[in-house]
Amino acid sequence: DNVRPQGALADLALYPGAAAVLVIGSERGWSEAERDQLGSAGFLRLSMGSRALRTETACVAAAILALEKIGALR
Repeated sequence: DNVRPQGALADLALYPGAAAVLVIGSERGWSEAERDQLGSAGFLRLSMGSRALRTETACVAAAILALEKIGALR
């Protein structure tokens, strides 16, 4: 979430072998209703930086960051 992030994906602490669910929004960003629904479901709103990425690019970038954090790329 580039508008109201709760933190950065790069700073998220995940332990090796952890499970994670990534929800990637469109280039337009999340609506308030979508933010509320995700928050109610326990998701954290994290940013990958100030630039808006195309959805397909954001998916790959987020997956690589998460996989690195859980040690799956080592």
